[in-house]
Amino acid sequence: MIADDGVRLFLNEKSIINGWKNQPATEYSAKQYLDQKDYKIVIEYFEEGGGEAAILGWECKHNPKMLINENHLSFNGSVGLSGTYFSNKNFKKSTDTFTRIDKEINWVTGGSGWGNKELQYYTKEKDNVRLEKGHLIIEAKNEYYEGSDFTSARIKTKKSWKYGKFIMRAKLPKGVGTWAAFWGLPTDWKYGGWPYSGEIDVLEHVGHNEGHIVSSVHNIAKSGDLYKSDQQNNLFFKDACDTFNDYKLEWNEEKITTYINNKKIFEYQKNDKKWQHWPFDEKFHFLFNIAVGGNWGGEKGVEKSDFPTKMEIDYFRVYKKAI
Repeated sequence: MIADDGVRLFLNEKSIINGWKNQPATEYSAKQYLDQKDYKIVIEYFEEGGGEAAILGWECKHNPKMLINENHLSFNGSVGLSGTYFSNKNFKKSTDTFTRIDKEINWVTGGSGWGNKELQYYTKEKDNVRLEKGHLIIEAKNEYYEGSDFTSARIKTKKSWKYGKFIMRAKLPKGVGTWAAFWGLPTDWKYGGWPYSGEIDVLEHVGHNEGHIVSSVHNIAKSGDLYKSDQQNNLFFKDACDTFNDYKLEWNEEKITTYINNKKIFEYQKNDKKWQHWPFDEKFHFLFNIAVGGNWGGEKGVEKSDFPTKMEIDYFRVYKKAI
């Protein structure tokens, strides 16, 4: 169980996880012997400020760590989750109810730093994400919102793909403290939660190092600082924030390659690597965002006078290999 902030988990009314405190994203585990029968799972969760995140998974000697999927969840005979929302961690004064039907138990919205000490709150407001003169605009602003000093937007594709060519044509944001990205996450998390099932970063760009385009892949073999590893490379392109350029991913059964226009940034080959190094044989969806500050984006601080700033996306296109 991973949660940010507090979480308690009960199995047939027996408490097996108790992390009832303010905290960054934290992983808990508990060992239980289970027979082949139905079990009642109750999750109690609170968020002190910013956004919400709670992820539930399982593993055993016959299966690697993975999220619990819809085939193993039911509520009153139908797939999904049901719960009650309270405005505080004491569970007083119920204000609303919700029912959520997902393939995984995985709530992620709003702010809270996203595990990287980021400063923005992601919104759906037109000030932060909109179509403008044929371009998709993601704009980061210096404004207070829901406990955060900056607002921005993060969007993701509704569809997922396994292999292909993916191109985002975009002009990147300027500004010290910005952290723009075009990246992919697994849709079904076959091998387990992050970083077990992998992450593909086609493009990352931080404003304090303008023009340096970074591409990388994350996996359980190496997921943290990838500098000078075979899982990351970078390329300097001076006009990245002033002109539109193609950021391209070519991904197949044997390798992952990224480009800016037609100039190669990075290549990662499968060779004979096992899933711990190559979890990239499942469907991924793609995300586009501007973060503010954080462990990397805020390495040289945040220059508030550089905001608002925006990433302009001309298009995102997906190509499948001809048969």
